Amino acid sequence: MRVSILPVAVFLSGASYILASDDPITRLTEELAKSRRWEAGKFFLIALPESAKPEEILKDFFKRIPAPGGHIQDFNIEEVRQLTMSESSRYIYAAALISSDHGGQIVIFRYLKEGGGWWTRMYGARYTDKTN
Repeated sequence: MRVSILPVAVFLSGASYILASDDPITRLTEELAKSRRWEAGKFFLIALPESAKPEEILKDFFKRIPAPGGHIQDFNIEEVRQLTMSESSRYIYAAALISSDHGGQIVIFRYLKEGGGWWTRMYGARYTDKTN
């Protein structure tokens, strides 16, 4: 009886791993959450009002900030969702999963009231490629 239970348990745990890792935004969030200082470092401020829609923010972002290989000219927003990096985080971010002429991208952004614009950072194909 033990022999028949073990393969089922291995199969079920493997299935849940595949489902969790299939989501690029979740993969990125899990990796960033490991570092308390993930926000530190280079980011780009997009000078748009707090009422700006994700499409507007991303269009302005891609005009200014090149992806590896050049500026993104053509993109499609696959998904936008809100996220927090931890339960203790005081900020709520938006994460946009993008398909583009330069491959998959994830852009994380949030409005900075003190900065008068949108804090933005892009993460590339490493997170959107399902083989990684």
